[in-house]
Amino acid sequence: MSESRGSIAFFTSYRPPLPLDIFCCPVPASSGQEELHLTDGLSYNYNCQPIPSAALKTIVKRLDLAPEATVEADVDSGHLTSLAFVSERQHNLETLQVGLRFADNGEVKVFTLADIYGCYDPYSV
Repeated sequence: MSESRGSIAFFTSYRPPLPLDIFCCPVPASSGQEELHLTDGLSYNYNCQPIPSAALKTIVKRLDLAPEATVEADVDSGHLTSLAFVSERQHNLETLQVGLRFADNGEVKVFTLADIYGCYDPYSV
């Protein structure tokens, strides 16, 4: 039986001068080399949650990152993983981001929901 894990909360009285990133590692970790960097280091990132595989497949197809057969296989095998997190990367505006991590080369790509689904323009209605 697997355990459900929650979010990590923290508080600070000032904003640190360095970006806040999200990492993961097995528990217990045997070394720091088992840490996986899950964000791209550009901003203050927090409150991440994994994206279920069915939703990840839909998102990756929508972004047209790879052929459909590759997406299915990579998600099912764990070669492509993802998370949704809050980030302050656009003029200190907190926005929901999606991070994709490609296990083969460790590359992380970050997208906003607007990148994936488009923006709503109230003036175009």
